Amino acid sequence: MAMATNTKVPTPIVHIYKEIKIGKYETVRHYELKNIENGTPQLATYIKVSINRHFNNSKVDYLVHQKGIKVWNKQSTTGLFKFNNDDVIYYGDIAINKVKKHTLIFEYSDDKQSLIIYYFKNFYTTKIDSLINHLR
Repeated sequence: MAMATNTKVPTPIVHIYKEIKIGKYETVRHYELKNIENGTPQLATYIKVSINRHFNNSKVDYLVHQKGIKVWNKQSTTGLFKFNNDDVIYYGDIAINKVKKHTLIFEYSDDKQSLIIYYFKNFYTTKIDSLINHLR
């Protein structure tokens, strides 16, 4: 279900994260939720973003996991694809019952210590260029 040219893009729920445990791990970055805008949190207080080591044959660059009450969820929340060879913008989606339901745009600071996630609830599109242009 791609975004039609006349489809109204909803206001994303903005999750603002800061990196914790900086430099502790080589292939994983941990983030803590610091602020939320335009709604209630849709993601966990703690997330980790790890390099995809391709054990599962997926083509994503990174995998995102949320922390449950005490442990990290084994199932990844989403995979992240790099947007146009840009090292600070990535995108992914969340599926429910194998149906892609929500679009996520990840925007990192240059040093990767800050992360803004734009969560488009109940809005899925493959037209990521248009969605990113809408944010700018």
